[in-house]
Amino acid sequence: MQAVTDPRPGGPSAVAFVFGALQAQAVPGPVLVRLITDLGMAEPATRTMLARMVQAGQLTTTRHGRLAVYRLAGGLRDQFVRVRHADEPQSWPGHFQSIVYDIPETLRADRDALRDRAAQAGFGTVRPGLLIGLTNPTDWISAWSSRTDVLVVSAMLHCPVPTARRLAALAWSLDEIATEQRSYLDRLIEIADRCSDGPPPPKESFTLLNGVMRGYAGLYLVMPSIPDELTPPDWPGRLIPAVLGRVSELIGPPAMQYATGAVAALDLGHLVETLPDQLP
Repeated sequence: MQAVTDPRPGGPSAVAFVFGALQAQAVPGPVLVRLITDLGMAEPATRTMLARMVQAGQLTTTRHGRLAVYRLAGGLRDQFVRVRHADEPQSWPGHFQSIVYDIPETLRADRDALRDRAAQAGFGTVRPGLLIGLTNPTDWISAWSSRTDVLVVSAMLHCPVPTARRLAALAWSLDEIATEQRSYLDRLIEIADRCSDGPPPPKESFTLLNGVMRGYAGLYLVMPSIPDELTPPDWPGRLIPAVLGRVSELIGPPAMQYATGAVAALDLGHLVETLPDQLP
């Protein structure tokens, strides 16, 4: 299992966090730079990172005079949407979405790119050449499935619950994730206890919430929102939403106050676009 976490104080995960803290789908550059540097990343490094993320297709920009306004794009946007909805209950539809591929070693970069893109969409590896997930890959798989030099096909994999449970445990290393979830749950409980008499100041709450959400994303981006029927009876993930909700109630308001305060201080509120209830 490879956790999708970013150990740096800034990094792409911090960019996604700022969008979430502002509940925004478009954020002007000066706001992004200000808030990411407040999380501990140097300003020149922040500007370089944003430029590289645009080149990599993780962000797009539009110009408003001299200012760039950023939007999440590509796999980073997909991950942002998945984290926002990770705790929504899912029912077992009776099948997985599967991707079967045969890409030779001479095209290893293409094979790695397929695996990376599939992982961003929540797919896990059952065995070499077979990925399974719970979302339809039609919107992104054509870059590989339309080619004649490789074999990449998608299909529904129907199976009964006991078989599906075994495949899910294998594809997403659920035993390992359960161990990490317990550790994360302990951390959430400690934060909730520490803040029960009142949250830290806004900037500290902003930084603390960033760490909380980075840990949350690291757990949920290595797997899709797995239906309850496919998880073990003692699955700690069932307890996380309530405790995370409590932590968010305590430190979320001052953290969001800090983020919106930066927008106001820079007088750029007219360039921040609020997230819709559902991102397409």
